[in-house]
Amino acid sequence: MKSFAFIIVVVLFHLTLGKAAEITEIRIEGRRWTKLWVIERELQISVGDTLCTEALDKTRKRLLNLGIFNDVRVVADSAGTVTIDLAEAWNLWPIIDPNMEETQLSELFENPREFFKGLSLDLGMTDFNLLGTGANAYAMGRIGVSRGATATYYTRWFSPRLPLMMYAHFRNLRMVNRHAALQGVDSELDNIRGDIWVGTRVGAPTRVGLTLRYDYLREEPIWPGAPAPKDKTGRVGFFLIIDRRDLEWYPSKGCFVLLETSYTGGDRHYFHTIADARAFWPLSEKTRPLVLAMRLRGGTASGNMPPWGKWYHGFNAGFRGYRMHESESDGFLTGAAELRFPLTKIVHFDLPLGNRFRRLPFGLNGLFFIERTELRLGHRRTEFFAGGVGLACRVPNIQIIKIDLSYTIEGDSEISTTIGMSF
Repeated sequence: MKSFAFIIVVVLFHLTLGKAAEITEIRIEGRRWTKLWVIERELQISVGDTLCTEALDKTRKRLLNLGIFNDVRVVADSAGTVTIDLAEAWNLWPIIDPNMEETQLSELFENPREFFKGLSLDLGMTDFNLLGTGANAYAMGRIGVSRGATATYYTRWFSPRLPLMMYAHFRNLRMVNRHAALQGVDSELDNIRGDIWVGTRVGAPTRVGLTLRYDYLREEPIWPGAPAPKDKTGRVGFFLIIDRRDLEWYPSKGCFVLLETSYTGGDRHYFHTIADARAFWPLSEKTRPLVLAMRLRGGTASGNMPPWGKWYHGFNAGFRGYRMHESESDGFLTGAAELRFPLTKIVHFDLPLGNRFRRLPFGLNGLFFIERTELRLGHRRTEFFAGGVGLACRVPNIQIIKIDLSYTIEGDSEISTTIGMSF
């Protein structure tokens, strides 16, 4: 009988010892401007759940994805209390942005006159946590080779009761006619554009949505007295996104797939289709691991397509190593691979400017990359191949500033800068 009682005690002891801790309370600290529902919608934990480090880390990364916090820390104590400590970022900033759409940083060293000739300057204001809702809004004017005004509103989740993403954009610009530029002709075009995108909330693993666009384009006559070509078009499109990345702006694992197709009608009738697949594999178990990143992206255009409806490459929006190789296509396919690795720890520092300048992040990551592209224009094929090294700097607010040094198979080199990772 004593042996039986001893066995019961031992069994109960092991059951009690092995019982997983539960979350008894969730505390949110550091919130001053952001609305509570914006934070609560991203939580991957609830009171009563079993304490799990993976769920805590997912919550931290989903909050960082919002781009409105300098730092997020999620910790749990032995009593089951989870504390989410937020360092809100200052959200209202002036825009003073040298826009290099028609030039490239390499030109500054090789031909400064051409660099400044192709430069525009954006001036305006941005609020990336509008009214505490996590939405991003900005308005700006542009002067230089391209000039006019633009305004944008973007939200990942419209309201507590309406879990939809929304993107609205308007622009009225006079800019370089890229098709004419490829023919060696200096010409401009006027563009009035309105865009609206509506879809499943950002953060959902699978998203679908609708895109609408209105375009009015007026091309400058190529010679005096010639009629000015004008086009008015409307576009409707659909997209599907599968997003399993752990962190949107610097993923270390997961995948991302985008499929988008659109039809444009009005004065012109044509179709655009684009597919984009990305995968990320951590090669170590560290908090900031060595990461292998790969991407395959392609697009096609068909129908009664105007010159401005083609895909344009170069103009600082092309492929690494060939960003100043200006070209157009009605189809392209590009593949890229990167090996990303940390160079320094992420450190946080405070500025004596108030609570919203606390725990500002800074860190460096390096990368090696290769990239191959094929362009199609009618029956003509053009191939590009480049490789190189890059430096990605983790900074407050805009997350990543990246510099690439590229070498092409032809033996040329190029320095380029971007906001954010290439993919």
